[in-house]
Amino acid sequence: MFFLGLLLLVVSAAFAALMISQNLEAGSNYSIMLFGNHIATMNALEIFLAGIALTLLFALGWLMASSGIRRHRRRAVARRADKRADKLAAREARRGPTGDPEVDDAVRDLDAGKSPPATRRHRFGH
Repeated sequence: MFFLGLLLLVVSAAFAALMISQNLEAGSNYSIMLFGNHIATMNALEIFLAGIALTLLFALGWLMASSGIRRHRRRAVARRADKRADKLAAREARRGPTGDPEVDDAVRDLDAGKSPPATRRHRFGH
């Protein structure tokens, strides 16, 4: 694919160079109008070169827009990954040494001098 693109670049550059060299003595002039106003008077070579310049500007704009979209996506993915990592770290921080929240709360209460909460005992058969 790279070689095909390189071939297209070389052929198009050669074509542009030949067009410019063959049209240095362009005879007829054209009046360029935009919204009813006279902008400039150009010959065929100047119009051709203006078209090349506009094409290059369009390609540059396309490149900038696509790279901006790619950058935005990369940043969004990284931001989501950071949020997930923060949530996981907060969850791990809330989790006590045993991993069971009820046991950890009971141990904390015992360490603080509180009595454990009363629990109902299950009587089999009733």
